[in-house]
Amino acid sequence: MSQKGESINHVTLKLASFEGPLDLLLHLIKDAEMDIYDIQISSITNQYLSIINRTDQMPLDTIGQYLVMASTLMEIKSRMLLPVIDYEVAEDEIDPRTDLVEQLIEYQNFKNASNKLGAMASNRSDYFSKEQSRTPKEVVDEQPLVIPGLSLDVLQNAFKRVLLRQVDRQPVQKKINMQPFSLADKIIEIEQILESSNGRLTFDDLFEQPMVVSEIVITFLAILELSKMKQIKLKQTNSYETIQIVKIEA
Repeated sequence: MSQKGESINHVTLKLASFEGPLDLLLHLIKDAEMDIYDIQISSITNQYLSIINRTDQMPLDTIGQYLVMASTLMEIKSRMLLPVIDYEVAEDEIDPRTDLVEQLIEYQNFKNASNKLGAMASNRSDYFSKEQSRTPKEVVDEQPLVIPGLSLDVLQNAFKRVLLRQVDRQPVQKKINMQPFSLADKIIEIEQILESSNGRLTFDDLFEQPMVVSEIVITFLAILELSKMKQIKLKQTNSYETIQIVKIEA
């Protein structure tokens, strides 16, 4: 394997092509088909020094990083070339390459993650996001008839509370009903309930019985529609009390 590593054409390699000394080392290790956990340090050091010796047009701070790594490689190489005198001590001694291998593994993981994120960003650039739709002015102007202090946010929160109560009572049915609820029919139903309640009832009164999701939604829409038609007005004494629905007499 080291012979293949020595045959690399170093002239084609430029330090500007790499993000740093670790990037260059990873390239040399992969190109020589070495095991990153068993780096042939002598061969890699020779290849590394051969490349940086050919570089003379790099900023001082940049080439300095490569020179620091070169000194590290030469130190590891010299430590591995030292003769072993005490074999018992040698068995317990940490491999001089350990720190370097850990740095390379960590760098490789970050580089792989960076490449994946780059690929995701590239794929995302092939799609165009639809701009946020603007609500037509006539729709914005047509707000339900409510007294000051009672906004659509209040109604939406009341609607959420209704859904939560229905879930607590029983699992909300999500299947399509064979007899769908009509908005017009629900409006008539609410008008009839108001008539029998002397023209006044609470928001919660309309949701006392268990309902499927579609009926809850239609009921809420019917309340908004009646308010827009100025058939009812919605009142709330304070933010903690339930909303009152009051019929507006002609």
